[in-house]
Amino acid sequence: GYDEDDFVVTAAEGFGDPQNNYAFSSAKFKGDTYVGTGRNFLYRVFNALQTAGVLPADYEYTYITHPEGEAWSEQLASEMSAEIWRYHHKSWEKVYVSDPMDVGGSGLPYPPSPAYAAKEPGFRSMITFTDKWGEEAIYAASAASLVPGRLLIKSTDGTTWNDVMTGPLMESDSRSMAVHNGKLYIGPSGLSRTATIWVTDDPVTGGDGSNWVKVADFTEEGPGRNVTVTSMVSLNGYLYAGTQNDEGGFQLWKSNAGIPSSPSLGEWTRIIDSGAGDMGNTRALTMTAFKGDLIVGTSMFPLATEFPWILAPKGFELLRVSRADSWDLLIGDYFAQKPPDGIPTLRTPKSGWPGGFGNFLNIYCWSLHPANEYLYLGTFDMSSFLYVLMMDADSENPPPATALGAMSRALESTGYNAGSASFGRDMSLLESLGIETSMLDPGNGLPDLENILYQYAGADIWKTKDGVHWVPVTLNGFGNPENYGIRTML
Repeated sequence: GYDEDDFVVTAAEGFGDPQNNYAFSSAKFKGDTYVGTGRNFLYRVFNALQTAGVLPADYEYTYITHPEGEAWSEQLASEMSAEIWRYHHKSWEKVYVSDPMDVGGSGLPYPPSPAYAAKEPGFRSMITFTDKWGEEAIYAASAASLVPGRLLIKSTDGTTWNDVMTGPLMESDSRSMAVHNGKLYIGPSGLSRTATIWVTDDPVTGGDGSNWVKVADFTEEGPGRNVTVTSMVSLNGYLYAGTQNDEGGFQLWKSNAGIPSSPSLGEWTRIIDSGAGDMGNTRALTMTAFKGDLIVGTSMFPLATEFPWILAPKGFELLRVSRADSWDLLIGDYFAQKPPDGIPTLRTPKSGWPGGFGNFLNIYCWSLHPANEYLYLGTFDMSSFLYVLMMDADSENPPPATALGAMSRALESTGYNAGSASFGRDMSLLESLGIETSMLDPGNGLPDLENILYQYAGADIWKTKDGVHWVPVTLNGFGNPENYGIRTML
């Protein structure tokens, strides 16, 4: 399979604009590669944290990109507007820029007109689909748009893009799309926080969106509340859907028929609930087919009520679901952080690896991709994020001690120390990989997090041929700790 040396940089610094923080989505279309960006995304996250009171109102985001312009100005909306780029004949070209829209006077809590917002601040998912008339197009779904109903755009040539009309209940965000038995399925999300799936075989740019049909609603199927459908895969003639559930842990559903036709739960079978034995697994974030099985990667949701930011990080877990709907834990914690019955019992992952490959700061399995007999897994490593989130904004060159000291105290409060079984197991696994563990602080048995930050911060890519034996491709974002996530692979 591919090793670190097989990868080369084709674009850097956000296609030359650092405000393109995320290569949010990607797809192949007519021989070319397309990437949808996410703009100033941490700026949006930190604004939300301030609004929620998690961060002080006067906290300054010194170390992340900032758009220019006053609130609701056209300049600010323009700088928050996402882009789509195409890799054609070994060079990148920008083929779409989202336009700001005047949302003033729309009936939502906006000021009077004019008040501008980005129609699409990011493109969270992308897919190709051939409709019932035989028209092939590439589709891009918006990420957290403030403009109601702006969910999906399409192009038949890669350069001209048009809005797809969707229904009023389909909102303006989606991280999950799938093509299944000749139809296009999408799991929208937004302010309503409902877990639904909608389908059509004719995504048109006119009309009122009534040609989309709701074929699933998992919202109230406990334990907890499902707030969105986070991933979908078509496999072995069935459609699989995974949810986000911040209270009760993710759920995995499978259609009973080849083509689900109504939101009745009689059309679906729940295969997994309660986060597969750990309700800390709040999202079935990624899915892919691999050698006839379904592979499901989880994540915690750091801002969920049950898991305050930093106080309870949890490494992602990985599951394998067979054709018979039985499942194995491939990567996961030996003892659940939040067991459904409150009683921690032994869970033995097939690979031997605890959650996050032994790194509890690998909180997302953010991407999965099979290629040439191997399955590749990309992570989101929060250790890079901690440095940004906790540093002293008034210092021009702050040491990492502030963030790392806070993390150490949080770890101590959870009992993760030299005397704990999980600590000893994690250190043994690190040593088996040849990682130097002399970085441990003999005073309290905790890892020297400053060393970990500088040596291992940055996202991982791992590979496997069988789901059990894994080899790292990179452990530090290809040598750049600011690459904290492998968001998409293609």
